[in-house]
Amino acid sequence: MERDDLHREVLRTQGKLTGHFGYDAVGRRARHAAQRGHAADDLLAKQWQYDAAGDVIQKRDQRYGTTNYRYDPTGRIEQAAGPGLPSEVFRWDAAANLVSSDHPGGYVEHNRLKMFEDKRFEYDVYGRLVRKVSGHGPAKELILEYDDWNQLKTVVTKDRLGISTTHFEYDAFGRRIRKLNGSYASTDFLWDGMRLVQETYHDRQGEEVLTYLYEANSYVPLARIDQGKAAANDADARDAVYYFHNDVSGLPEELTDADGELIWQARYKVWGNAVQEEWVARVSHRPDPAWREVQAAVLAPTHAPRPQNLRFQGQYLDRETGLHYNTFRYYDPDIGRFVNPDPIGLAGGNNLYQYAPNPVSWIDPWGWSCSSDAKELAENLRNRPSVDYRAHHIVMSNSKDPRMIALRQQMEDLGIPLNGAKNGAWLPKDANSRLTGDLSTAHSGEGVHSDAYKQYVFDNLINAKTKPEFIAGLDDLRSDLKGGKTFPTKR
Repeated sequence: MERDDLHREVLRTQGKLTGHFGYDAVGRRARHAAQRGHAADDLLAKQWQYDAAGDVIQKRDQRYGTTNYRYDPTGRIEQAAGPGLPSEVFRWDAAANLVSSDHPGGYVEHNRLKMFEDKRFEYDVYGRLVRKVSGHGPAKELILEYDDWNQLKTVVTKDRLGISTTHFEYDAFGRRIRKLNGSYASTDFLWDGMRLVQETYHDRQGEEVLTYLYEANSYVPLARIDQGKAAANDADARDAVYYFHNDVSGLPEELTDADGELIWQARYKVWGNAVQEEWVARVSHRPDPAWREVQAAVLAPTHAPRPQNLRFQGQYLDRETGLHYNTFRYYDPDIGRFVNPDPIGLAGGNNLYQYAPNPVSWIDPWGWSCSSDAKELAENLRNRPSVDYRAHHIVMSNSKDPRMIALRQQMEDLGIPLNGAKNGAWLPKDANSRLTGDLSTAHSGEGVHSDAYKQYVFDNLINAKTKPEFIAGLDDLRSDLKGGKTFPTKR
């Protein structure tokens, strides 16, 4: 890897493939091109364009064409359209629940979505999804069961292929360590902290081990190393290295091998559902449990790698169910939300099922969104003025904006806790929740998550070289917020 004077990655070598990265004026990744050796033509070439709020509004891919995105004034995704992809239109209610575009006025009681397009959902008394039915005649049905620690324990899948049962096991830290598919197969998972670093698949034909490498201080996958025992009827070696090529959100879109050949590719709907997925070049595809409209290609008759199951940062696709394991919860890409509420309760915000306003610009590798950070910050701030006040991070904790990433790294280098009281302030959730006599900026509607806010915070902190200087800058910014400073929210 090579980096520029601002420590941004500008070149990456992956086997015989060399990738180049370019950035816009505020440091957001704007270009990616990859070539084999000195070839004149790019194997991969992508460009991204952003709006004033920092959200991706256009993606140009030389292989697929241009995809456009549109957002509402609060940053929630409203529309996505591109060649070869279904045009998607989204409608939201006041509590950030997705509602069907043909019935936008529907009421979602307790934020428990009961119907969306051709899908129906049922919940238990704790608000956990226990049944999902998709499609019509024949429908697909999931029945979900949880353990005493609110972890998904068993999923029974009923579809045209029959009935199958998948069991899950967890360690003392809540990380999933095993997946059991009936009596014929199992997968063991190994972790480094909260990052999945290895999975071992066992079946009657043998064992295969997949090891994952990530970008530094990130959940963005960099490479996958496959090792395994050949089956009795397959003498081919199963050792290989594959390199990830991701969207700006960290979502894997291609894999290449050590020779720089394109091996795997996928295209997705906005919320992470693969609509096209195939192993290409010199690799065939083994029969996988398919979910919905995912298509798999069968090409040359050589050994087929294990499926590529990494999705949004921190997510792992369970093909048996169509759900994404997201460390502490499970995510449903059909509806862009979690299957059970955030255990943090009211500190998690108005909607405890929400994944993100839009997954193109936001990440949630633990399945807790900002809520776990917000809870810790709230505990450190203490003395909450009212239940309608939110713990606000001055340097944002869950933003992919390069300015916020740079400031978080600066805080780590200086030994300043991200969730410490020095990086926080109590703000009313909206202007109507402001207590009498309080001038504080509202947490919603007055720009504290806008591009202008990020730039203001960045300009005030980036040149701080010592811990006292940085803390003094945080104190000044907190004073601005307590004094009611607002920021433009124009998109």
